[in-house]
Amino acid sequence: MSTDTFSSSEMALSLEANANESRTGKYLGEQAEIADIKVNSDAIQALSLAFEALKEGSGSPYSFQQEVRPHSSGSTVGSVSQSLETIEFEIFKITEMARRWIVENGLSPYKLALTAETSPSQVHRIMEPGWTPSLKLARRIASSLPEDWVSSFERDCNTCLPRLFYLQPSSVMKSAPINQVMQAIDHKTTEEALADLVEDEFNYCRYSFLSKSELSVQTARHNASGLMSDTPYMPPAPRLIWEAGQGRAECRSYSFSIHRIPLKSKDRTILSTAHIVEFDGQNWAIQLWKIENSRPLTDQRQLDILAAYQNVFS
Repeated sequence: MSTDTFSSSEMALSLEANANESRTGKYLGEQAEIADIKVNSDAIQALSLAFEALKEGSGSPYSFQQEVRPHSSGSTVGSVSQSLETIEFEIFKITEMARRWIVENGLSPYKLALTAETSPSQVHRIMEPGWTPSLKLARRIASSLPEDWVSSFERDCNTCLPRLFYLQPSSVMKSAPINQVMQAIDHKTTEEALADLVEDEFNYCRYSFLSKSELSVQTARHNASGLMSDTPYMPPAPRLIWEAGQGRAECRSYSFSIHRIPLKSKDRTILSTAHIVEFDGQNWAIQLWKIENSRPLTDQRQLDILAAYQNVFS
């Protein structure tokens, strides 16, 4: 499966740039308005304090949540990352492809085994929940299926699954919300930046170490942002490692990413796009994100593929 196939799909997009790459512009290409920005640590900290102050006023546009979590040094905090290793995803994708081919065409695993020139017992096992073949066997089976049917399946698979793929830098830099965050922080006062982010319905989260073993996580979700989903979306948590010594406020790095994510809203599955800007320093990280471009997922095969994915990786 080629990168071009993924790029042309409606699947998730993701790009991350570290501080050095971003500031030199070597990685961000033609988007000079982003590449030339020098992240102001004082501005980031002031904006964080301004967000916290919002919860004190009446009629705040945000719902705040404060919690303390245990932390194991070096591990990723928060919810499990939505990204998977490419090889795991490819095996799942081809295995599900074989299952769907058998079911949709009313075939026996034996007939598929003959076409793929492999043992019937191996193909029979593909129909067992939770079992996955080797990558070599999976690719052999995929290559034995009709090309037009495989292309159709891949489009459905890439549309509905919450998998992150790395594309050209311009894919993320075309994100208007990401540009809005960076321009607000670079060119406006704290009050102006906060007003713009509130109006544009950005969510906010700050991770801070309280000690070597505890993290404080403060989340502010915009009351009008995104969907009324059964499970509120949170970006993949930053990787924080405890560092002893005096905490410093400086921003060491920042990253941008775009996630295509399925969210449950009442009885519908909605595909949404989350635009994320993340800053981090010693023992802290701040995330700003916005959810947009929602639409219901109604195609039954896509819903079936998504259900199989969630059963395997949830």
